[in-house]
Amino acid sequence: MLIPAFLIGSLEPGLTSADLSARAQLAPVFDTYIDPATPTTNYGREAALVLGNRRAILVDFPQLQWQRYNGKKLKSAKIILTFSRDISATPVTVSSISRRWIEGENRVLRFDRVDPTRTVWGQATWNHAIQGPGGYKWNDGGAKGTADIVSITTAASELNLDKLEITGITEAIQNQLNNPQSHFGFRIESERSVAFFSGDTGAERPRLELEWEETTPAGSDLAIMTVTQTDTEGNYLAIIKNVGSAPAAGATFEFASTGEATQTVDVIGPIEPGSTKSVRFASRKAGDPSDPRRIQLQTKITAVGDQHLGNNTLTLALSGRTIAFEATPEQLAAIKELSPAGEPLLLYQALVARLNNHIFPFSRSIQFPEGTYLRLNLALDPLAADYRVNLNDLGEFSEVEILRTAVRSLTSLNGSYRTPPSDAAPWINAANSNLSWLPDTRDDGRRIPSLELPTPGFDTPGNPVPLPDEGLISRAEVAYLQASLGKPANQPFTWSDFSSGLLARAYSAHGDALIDTKISLFRPGSSAPILTGDSGKGGIIYFTNAEVKANPLFLKDAANSAWLLARAERNGAIATTWLPIWQVQEWFDRGNSGIASVELRFNLPTQALDFTQNLASERIITDAAGRFPAELSKLVDGNLDQGLTIAPGQWTEIDLGRDRMIGQINLTTIGDVSAPLHIFQYGTSQNISSAIRWVTLENLPFLSQLYGTKVGEAVTTPIINRTAQMRYVRFINRGETPITISEIQIFPTKN
Repeated sequence: MLIPAFLIGSLEPGLTSADLSARAQLAPVFDTYIDPATPTTNYGREAALVLGNRRAILVDFPQLQWQRYNGKKLKSAKIILTFSRDISATPVTVSSISRRWIEGENRVLRFDRVDPTRTVWGQATWNHAIQGPGGYKWNDGGAKGTADIVSITTAASELNLDKLEITGITEAIQNQLNNPQSHFGFRIESERSVAFFSGDTGAERPRLELEWEETTPAGSDLAIMTVTQTDTEGNYLAIIKNVGSAPAAGATFEFASTGEATQTVDVIGPIEPGSTKSVRFASRKAGDPSDPRRIQLQTKITAVGDQHLGNNTLTLALSGRTIAFEATPEQLAAIKELSPAGEPLLLYQALVARLNNHIFPFSRSIQFPEGTYLRLNLALDPLAADYRVNLNDLGEFSEVEILRTAVRSLTSLNGSYRTPPSDAAPWINAANSNLSWLPDTRDDGRRIPSLELPTPGFDTPGNPVPLPDEGLISRAEVAYLQASLGKPANQPFTWSDFSSGLLARAYSAHGDALIDTKISLFRPGSSAPILTGDSGKGGIIYFTNAEVKANPLFLKDAANSAWLLARAERNGAIATTWLPIWQVQEWFDRGNSGIASVELRFNLPTQALDFTQNLASERIITDAAGRFPAELSKLVDGNLDQGLTIAPGQWTEIDLGRDRMIGQINLTTIGDVSAPLHIFQYGTSQNISSAIRWVTLENLPFLSQLYGTKVGEAVTTPIINRTAQMRYVRFINRGETPITISEIQIFPTKN
């Protein structure tokens, strides 16, 4: 029986495309290309992987490292690359990489320029597997030596639409699962000049398709449960357990620190099922406290007849921090149900491996393009560990929830930093999808450092680079963990000193600049503003260094220090929004300490509105389908339970009777409103050819979540845009799915 195939590098197991709205949770990919024409240049964060002219692609899938896939045997495997240009049948030469390499930062940044004076450790280039101080070269330039790679003679490629599928690599993938400390992904080369999308491009990234055989062979199964350092002199204790169904005659324990020869210790058998053995050994190699990625201690257990090799290795970061999990006996029983072979330590090891191979390296920003340098080692004693993961209050027992609890144990924050302190202003009611405390987890590694980030959830006109929410660790927490390297763990979390001024760009909910608008900032619960400014003709408010220094934005020791309330006033109309500290902090965490630049979004009309008049009431309605007035009247009859469906490409239009100045339309919808809805307006003596688009609702569900009011199955969303004169208001469904509207209200400006 075959377990269905799935894709590493695509959606993670258990997710569907419907989950993407909450979080673009994609399994990560390490990839780069190396070029003999630029032998010291790293291309780790490039959007493309380029072949031809002796270039080679390096690609690895770290999910193989943390998932372990206990007890599974591969039936088939293939790598899928998506062409970004020059689609063609492309013969390739594929090899398994035998040396550890690092994807790299792509370029070493000094604010927004490459810094030629700084060579960062860890970048894969044509010359080096790991470039920089303490790194090492390939045995042969371009990773072509026999010590660098093992050729996969069975590999073949096939063109499938815009994708290149590489097959014949099943045995190589199985070897990587069985021996992760000596197999580090794949090297791909071709004589053709082609380019593929890299792992930094979202859904088109390289993928690994696996198909399993459902096999659970009986026999011995030795697993390394833990390896811990017992003293400061470099002595270690490894615990080995037979989690299989038959005795093991004996075993050989191997260990080696980075740059040192492998040593062995004999483990005398027999090792009965369910029994453990301890191995004591010494390794005097010291770690690098400033970068725990550098020096590793690799351990491995080998035994004749071992039925599963995926749990036979364990890697420790010699300068890594220790983390321990604790739970009540009742909760431990639930955790055992999730654990491989019913062993919680194996589950914890897999979660720590995911932290080290996924969460830390992929939680990256412009200032830290390789992510957090912190690495963790599992400890047995919570009292002696740097970080304690208390699972006693966990309501739902799943791998994701245990992982989320572990991530949130790394910083001294809490849930109060995630949401505003009150409902004084609308804020995104986002799903609890990200792993860290702070919700701003977008990967901005390819953005221009001096370009402010848009408010989460809103689409900013002209934004050149999408910011996928990978659900990892926020920039503020990455910066905190980075600053904690080499220092005692669990230091107080402190915000940056925002005394350098603040530049705020004021926009409407639809991206129009709010000009000549008074903007005031308040501490939560206070009626006295700490700062007030005018947006002028550019829609920009600048609070100077002196103003911010005299009126500090955020109080580091106050309970309400994580949020400010922003209020916009214009022509008698008022709207509010929240300014979270992490939206300001991220500016500093991207390397910009001169002045913070943020974006504020207000659902603010141009003028004060008259809500005593609903101009849509009892007006003439027509539509593209030619329906009778009695049916169309559902849109203005005040009954929110019954609606009118507008089919894809169809329109509905309301005649207000005469030209009026309109500033807000309340739109009540039922069900799915994912299709874009465009609202056009034109006046008396004009026809539809003269119509002007008043607003485009490309993301109505988001606006409804932020500003809407739900009554039963209906949601009323205020659509506020610049005031405009109109008589005819036309609603056009520009999507591919129908939209059901149950009520329309149209409000004019005050006289």
